[in-house]
Amino acid sequence: MGDVQFSTVPLGFESAVLMISGEIDIVSAPPLRENLRVRVQEYRTLVVDFSGVDFFGSAGLGLFDTLEQAERDKGLEFEVVYGRSVARMLRAAALDAQWPSCASIYDAVREVETRGHRSLAPAV
Repeated sequence: MGDVQFSTVPLGFESAVLMISGEIDIVSAPPLRENLRVRVQEYRTLVVDFSGVDFFGSAGLGLFDTLEQAERDKGLEFEVVYGRSVARMLRAAALDAQWPSCASIYDAVREVETRGHRSLAPAV
């Protein structure tokens, strides 16, 4: 229980992908939520990739609250990508319509770029 890994892949100065894998449960959710709080302060645009999550317990729902709060408070632009375990929990909590998922990281980045009318690719 509580075995979760996360890494941040910067896409540019203000944008990144947060890749999460493993199990999100009552043990792993609090440190992951704190990491997410740091990332939403550090970046203006964030793609959160839950596609590698094998187990997503109800404690993980707070991660979505953190994203929504940052969207309201600081104008964070974000998209999420998730797999079966996250989709199952969101359906069970009747939150799947509130938190739609992009099919892939590529689609999520494209969606954020379209909404923000700018490229997230790093300048070379």
